[in-house]
Amino acid sequence: LGKVTSVKNQGQCGSCWSFSAAGAIESAYAIKTGELVNFSEQQLVDCSTENHGCNGGLPEIAFLYVINNGIMKLKDYPYTAKQGTCQYSPEDVVRISSFKCVKNNEESVMESVANNGPNSIGINAASRSFQFYGGGIYFDPWASSYPLDHAVLLVGYGYKNTENYWHVKNSWGPWWGEQGYINIKRDGKNFLGVTSNVCYPII
Repeated sequence: LGKVTSVKNQGQCGSCWSFSAAGAIESAYAIKTGELVNFSEQQLVDCSTENHGCNGGLPEIAFLYVINNGIMKLKDYPYTAKQGTCQYSPEDVVRISSFKCVKNNEESVMESVANNGPNSIGINAASRSFQFYGGGIYFDPWASSYPLDHAVLLVGYGYKNTENYWHVKNSWGPWWGEQGYINIKRDGKNFLGVTSNVCYPII
């Protein structure tokens, strides 16, 4: 593929929303230009003040911030895992023109990933079985689809051994799950809330 950057680690900061948004922009930029660039989650944490820094936020609000201000490269504004003063510099930024959100059904979300590349999504990641996921297709009948408490990047979908799944990039480091990714069961019943809040940026 070559359209998804390496797995990052948000650390002890509730900034998953910034990794989801930056990841979606990175992939949209790679699809458009052929260049894979890491963008600055820290800029979003420090400067997207409609969000709540390390205390949570929404990728859609981050997209709105990037429409208005652009996003710097990670190398110019590195990640610290804590909220700091906004160090935004408008000289070398990438902007998105808009973003769109997708209808809450499996077919629409699959179509969006196929046509637009990775999408920012919200899921319920509260269950212990999710947090300690080590591989395979994840399903836990006790895990909830609501509330959405964690933002991740939906990069694809597939089918293995009679089971459908969503392929998702997390921001808990490459040693979590399958090299930082998780395959979530695609069951037609919106397990973990995968299809509830799905948006993608347009460069």
